[in-house]
Amino acid sequence: REPWLTAIASAKKSIRIAAYRLSDPEILNGLSKAAQKDIEIKIFFEQQPVKHESSENTAFTPDMLKDCPSVKIYNPT
Repeated sequence: REPWLTAIASAKKSIRIAAYRLSDPEILNGLSKAAQKDIEIKIFFEQQPVKHESSENTAFTPDMLKDCPSVKIYNPT
């Protein structure tokens, strides 16, 4: 976790993340703080990482950062 938090906190222009799941509250909080500083953020993640799983990747939802125009969410499915 610490390398991710350090990278997010030290970003000056942009952040690009590709993640299987986004569930760590500290990382989500760091992304939110970065977005508030108008840092461009691109997040690539799977809404339902494993097709046969009944649960979805609900720890992170695009609505969490909907008020941040610098955030772009990409879902490859």
